[in-house]
Amino acid sequence: MSLIPESLIPESFRPAVAVMGGATRLAVVQLVAAVALFAAASRVAAADDAAAVNQLPQVSNVDKSSGSGADENTAERIDPVAVATRQFASNLKQQGKLAEAERKLAQAITRWPDFMDLRWDLASLYLSQGRYQDAVKQGQLAVKQRPNDASTLHMYGVLLFQVGAADLAVERLNEALRIEPELMLARKDLGTILLQQGLLMEASSLYGETVRLRPDSADAQNDYGVILTRLGKLPDAIACFEKAVDLEPRHADAHYNLGLAYAVDWQLEKAIEQYQIAIEVQPNYADAYYNLGRAYSRLGANDRAIEALKQVIELKRDFAEAHYELALVYRRLDDDRNALVSLNEAFRHKPAHVATRFELGNLLMKLNRPAPAAAQFEEIVRIRPDHADAHYQLAEALVRLERSDEAIAHLREALWLRPEWHEAQTQLAWLLATRDGDSDRLSELAATQAESAWSGLREAVVRSLAAVAAAAANQGDFEAARRTQQQAVETAERFGVADDDGRLSDAAASYAEERPFRRAADGG
Repeated sequence: MSLIPESLIPESFRPAVAVMGGATRLAVVQLVAAVALFAAASRVAAADDAAAVNQLPQVSNVDKSSGSGADENTAERIDPVAVATRQFASNLKQQGKLAEAERKLAQAITRWPDFMDLRWDLASLYLSQGRYQDAVKQGQLAVKQRPNDASTLHMYGVLLFQVGAADLAVERLNEALRIEPELMLARKDLGTILLQQGLLMEASSLYGETVRLRPDSADAQNDYGVILTRLGKLPDAIACFEKAVDLEPRHADAHYNLGLAYAVDWQLEKAIEQYQIAIEVQPNYADAYYNLGRAYSRLGANDRAIEALKQVIELKRDFAEAHYELALVYRRLDDDRNALVSLNEAFRHKPAHVATRFELGNLLMKLNRPAPAAAQFEEIVRIRPDHADAHYQLAEALVRLERSDEAIAHLREALWLRPEWHEAQTQLAWLLATRDGDSDRLSELAATQAESAWSGLREAVVRSLAAVAAAAANQGDFEAARRTQQQAVETAERFGVADDDGRLSDAAASYAEERPFRRAADGG
């Protein structure tokens, strides 16, 4: 289960994936007709909004790998010939002999109508061929045969979801839970569907009830923690993950999710500890290695970051985000050659990864290769017209290529997307003011942009001086704090920056009394 929506995570540290379920990452659990419940990976790369596509765990699939719960209760009454016939039909399907498998299953259902696995196997066969109406018909017949059986309703709900009828699926799953409230696998599937439909509050209510029913279930605590995190209730989520690892100390997914939660709160040392435990329990946990590398990178432990990220690639060579993150580490080390190799690998495995294109464009600009850099930025703004940074960087590349008119257009687009962006305003003002044959209208625009940029920079200078003073006061150096704060006040007066909220004068008064300045609790 994906832990956290991208909008809640700082771009500089977005988690890759969180997993729902037990100790194994792709936990196969058996449902009524042998249904596989597994967690889908959600890879996230910084600044790729969305590489940033959050993939939720997939709902159970109608499968025929084992007997259903309904039939297990009456296993002694199932004819061994029926079991052998079912296996024979399975073999036919695996051999691609679908028509023969269908015929064999249909005959078997007629002969053994109470052996429900046969009907679900036939529904699964129809699903595999895209014959959704036929699959649903089998589900309807199963429900008609066992209208008050929770497991049958659960299976039918799963089937409905797989053919795109999510609302009906929710109804059937809720009906199953009314009959058998503690049918945990139905709860998991219903929760997943609610999440995929964006119904977070309903999912939260469901998982909260699951925790109340099974307070000593590590899986239930872990899953509820995931929901709480998606609702922005990070402290409550952390409490759930901590409860999960208390209940089951070797619950790799709960340790991993706890690490992700700590990372969002920038408690990176704690996050690292949890990732390491997850890896100890599950040595091939590629996502845990990935986030371990990212945490080390953000702490400046570049060698350890490289080691962890290389381990990810060893486990999963097509993990594009790991190649991308490794490139970022190399760039911070000014190792442009290895950075370029890693970016090319990331691009090869995931051509649509916007963050990779953007970083590759930046690196090419650093290497003074504006033409291929411009090509990368142009592709980004084609894919993502609202990518303000790509418009700005494309303008920089176009200026180097002496294509100033195009650069001006992209700077104006960047500023439309992100008003009061001082760097973009400054560059636009310069290009407008220095072009040949400029019109009065564009000259006026240049002056407006230049003044706006300068106004913003003046405020930034004052804020920076005030921040330096506050930091000095926090360290007990009140002499330096008073001196720097006085500079901030004088600079504000000289630049005409108003002290509307009284923060400059209040801070100066605090330092005069040798007290650190503290903001109001509401951040005002």
